[in-house]
Amino acid sequence: MLQKLGVRASAELKVGDTVELKATLTSPKGDLVKTVLVRISDPEREPDRKAPQEEPPPGIPDLVLCSKAGGEGMKPWDDMGEPGTQMDHGTVVFPFVDEDKLSRIYVNVDSTVLKDFKSGAKSTEAIGLAERRYISAVYFHTLFLFATTKARHYDLQRQEGERREDVELADCVSDLFSSSYAQFLLSFDTSDMIDAVS
Repeated sequence: MLQKLGVRASAELKVGDTVELKATLTSPKGDLVKTVLVRISDPEREPDRKAPQEEPPPGIPDLVLCSKAGGEGMKPWDDMGEPGTQMDHGTVVFPFVDEDKLSRIYVNVDSTVLKDFKSGAKSTEAIGLAERRYISAVYFHTLFLFATTKARHYDLQRQEGERREDVELADCVSDLFSSSYAQFLLSFDTSDMIDAVS
């Protein structure tokens, strides 16, 4: 059995002094006497333990709104400056990958998809709601599609006629939105989907 023993000095001691301590433990089988020499020394300093460097969790990518002309809080198509980025009215989203990580998601607020979606809005509040719904749906679905596809280690290819070509994940996600995926996301309300499968 381990015991911890606390000792208080009854006189002033200095580093280097030696003191004799005597401890007596009583038991039914007889007393046990131990004598210990204690030398006063500087406290040993343990080296600072550095916590192992953990890789920071991947943060969520920046949302960058862009439009043809730019404007307040928006990047113009011509100033995007990312290699391979070409925006036009047919482009809904461009996920930008930097060093194998999704760092920015460019959402095009001048896309034909959003213009068509807003055309059914009857008030400025409905237009604002349509824009917010479009931006959030496109951003989070892009993030979800990118992260899931990457985590599952899919190799992506496109077939045109007899020819197959490898496709980058960012290009694939952008292409999905430029076809009918974005229209699908915006056209159906959750309650409509629930009614459709009931």
